[in-house]
Amino acid sequence: MDSPEQLFYVTVAFLFLLVVVIVQYYSAPDIFWHVKLDMVLALVTSFSVVALVPFDVYTTLQGKPNDIIPILWSATYWTTQALTWLVLPVHQVYADAGDFTVLTRLRTAVHENFIFYAVLGVVGFFALVFLLVFEHFSLN
Repeated sequence: MDSPEQLFYVTVAFLFLLVVVIVQYYSAPDIFWHVKLDMVLALVTSFSVVALVPFDVYTTLQGKPNDIIPILWSATYWTTQALTWLVLPVHQVYADAGDFTVLTRLRTAVHENFIFYAVLGVVGFFALVFLLVFEHFSLN
């Protein structure tokens, strides 16, 4: 390899192929392709940190700033956030929904997740009010 960037890209490609093979091998034959795709995306995003940290440390120790590293960290972070809080929860409820059409299953999934996050927000709001009033917690 000529540069650490090339090694990083080869590592990520190998990681992607390895995750695809593992998901295909260990999943039951009747699992839908979109569930496998969710698993591949979640695992590749999680495991990409294993390739990204050494690349980041190496370029930092060499004193060669690389413009792509902040972009890769941001992409990893935001992909993980989107999968964690939006895509995977909606898809989980979608897969369990007993509706007959795609649109009604999706509507049920979004509705149930909205209720969950609304309840979570209300509980968080009251917890914050409790801390502000009774525990002399300040936002400053």
